[in-house]
Amino acid sequence: MDGWASFVSPTYASFPAPEGRFPCFSVAELSFFRVLPRIQRRTNPMTDLEIYIRDLDPAALETWLAGHLDALSVTSVGTKGVLKGQGGIQGERVTISVYPNAVGKRYACLILEGGKLPWETDLDCARSAWEHLQTEIRCSPGDWKEGDPVQDEKWWRLDERGEQLAIWN
Repeated sequence: MDGWASFVSPTYASFPAPEGRFPCFSVAELSFFRVLPRIQRRTNPMTDLEIYIRDLDPAALETWLAGHLDALSVTSVGTKGVLKGQGGIQGERVTISVYPNAVGKRYACLILEGGKLPWETDLDCARSAWEHLQTEIRCSPGDWKEGDPVQDEKWWRLDERGEQLAIWN
């Protein structure tokens, strides 16, 4: 089976879809297609995580990351304090980028990229960072879309007051 027929029950598999038309699906099959993205979100971790760390202490960051990644290696690149590196988790490579002064002079941006990461969401990563670093951490709630008004954009803010959605200012 190939094309649309591979996704539907054998009842419809032998009938090709007419040109420019969608095949008929059973209610159960339509329900499956609606649920599939939610299943994929739970079983496929993000391929990148991004958090913002207030008043970053690079040594504390390295200690925190070393507790979650194997063979951690981080070095300074250039003259602006950018840190680049890599580590691993379960045999998968994780790329690390840290950009100081990403938002104003007080927030550094940490980006982790890889096929497997220690956390599934930005918020999970932020929670872990807050526990270890004990400085304000911010991250996207994950529902922002291109074209959404920036002034309405809320971010997770984790600090000594707890977790709350807040406008960045």
